[in-house]
Amino acid sequence: MTGGLGVKGENAAGRLFAEYGGVVDRYLSKYRREIVDCLMSLIKIPSVRGEPEHGAPYGRACADVLDAAEKLYKSHGFDTEHDRENGYLLAGDLEYDSSIPLLGIFAHADVATPGEGWIYTSPFEPLEKDGFIIGRGALDDKAAVPVALHCALMLRELGIPFHSRFISFTGSNEETGMEDIKAYLAKHKPPDFALVCDTAFPPYRGNKGGLRLTARSREQLCDVLSFGGGEGGGAILGRAEAELTFDEELFEYLRRSENDFLHITRRDGRIHVEAEGISRHSALPAGSRNAGGMIAELLSDCEDMLCDSDVRMMRFIASLLTRYDGGVLGIAVSSPDFGQLTCTNSSVSLEGGYLTLEINIRFGGDSAETERLKEKVTKAFDTEGFDVDIWRATDPHIVPEDNRFIIACMEVYRKFSGNTDARPNVNAGGTYGMYLPCAAETGPVYGGSPEFKLPPGHGHVHQPDECISIDGLMKAIKLNFFMLMACDLAVKS
Repeated sequence: MTGGLGVKGENAAGRLFAEYGGVVDRYLSKYRREIVDCLMSLIKIPSVRGEPEHGAPYGRACADVLDAAEKLYKSHGFDTEHDRENGYLLAGDLEYDSSIPLLGIFAHADVATPGEGWIYTSPFEPLEKDGFIIGRGALDDKAAVPVALHCALMLRELGIPFHSRFISFTGSNEETGMEDIKAYLAKHKPPDFALVCDTAFPPYRGNKGGLRLTARSREQLCDVLSFGGGEGGGAILGRAEAELTFDEELFEYLRRSENDFLHITRRDGRIHVEAEGISRHSALPAGSRNAGGMIAELLSDCEDMLCDSDVRMMRFIASLLTRYDGGVLGIAVSSPDFGQLTCTNSSVSLEGGYLTLEINIRFGGDSAETERLKEKVTKAFDTEGFDVDIWRATDPHIVPEDNRFIIACMEVYRKFSGNTDARPNVNAGGTYGMYLPCAAETGPVYGGSPEFKLPPGHGHVHQPDECISIDGLMKAIKLNFFMLMACDLAVKS
């Protein structure tokens, strides 16, 4: 098969590595310490979305991290365009020239909420340990900033032929709305092709669609006095608590269900229930255990000890939160390109007796499927006595597997990894790739698992003790760089 490089693709990828692999390795060895220090300096900035202010639409910390990224680019002599009102930074070849193709790398420097349960360090006090960097954003997605920066530096410094223009995009609103990239696309023509360095390898060629919604009960709970946990966003609910009207029979019944993850105590004349689950990114729920679902499942068996309406609601909540296929809502579907629909929960709260859930649904198909799901979900919750507010909806997005840039990226990946059968993935999560007409999603790390002990629910994106392998980061810079080179050859051919 003739690949995206214009000749036998694997041979062309092999020639790229043979000709330039050594010089790239020497560069990365020389700048390894600088790359590590760059990432650790960015992690120190607590760039969680905050209150908007002038020049800081997503809060002061998110603006500060863009200032830090701009300083890095300028210190290396790159031109920048910092849109402070819309929260993004461009660097590289900024002068528009339609006669020269444009390639790019997209990253974001905002982070998910830090959460609880960190063991090795505080979220914004980065720690270098046993070849890893630990801190919020180490993996998602601050490491992509030095990936993009040093790809740009190698294009400029190593004298390797490159026939396209190059830009990097650093955003500050990826985790909470992606208004930054929408503003960028309203002002700029998108690249002919971009690497969105926010996922993993092999490269991804599309994204599931998403529904983010809040469901609120129309009926008040009576014996369940409080029920809460989670911060919303992209992480499955890992810790939850509830308080119940005290009843001796109920208390003794619940205590028989105590284990290492469920704790039942008497406090201030109430029954206190605390659950510790396993959090995962909402796009990748396998192996998770929703703490709110654990409590709801426990209470759903308390007939004759809780009022009937509470038991009925807990049974629905348990069915919804202890599974992640959306079956209880009648939406459990799968598609060949996108895989299984997922339906997860990131927070639960009880105010004035009314229960509120934040739900995150990821699905395949097309824009028509988005509308069908909206209708089905609203109807299913209504049947169970809940009103729904769907406050974000995105359509599924996919780039054809035979796209020349996807082919070029995959040829490089197969050569680098040795996995000649590798195929591009489709991302269950949401990234800037959803809004770019032609992009592949890659990662800021290639391989690497920590040897130091991390309990379940720690170490990955949106989890406590989020960490990244330094060796894996260096490999990812190399891999992203050679994908850019291959895509440039695909343009030329």
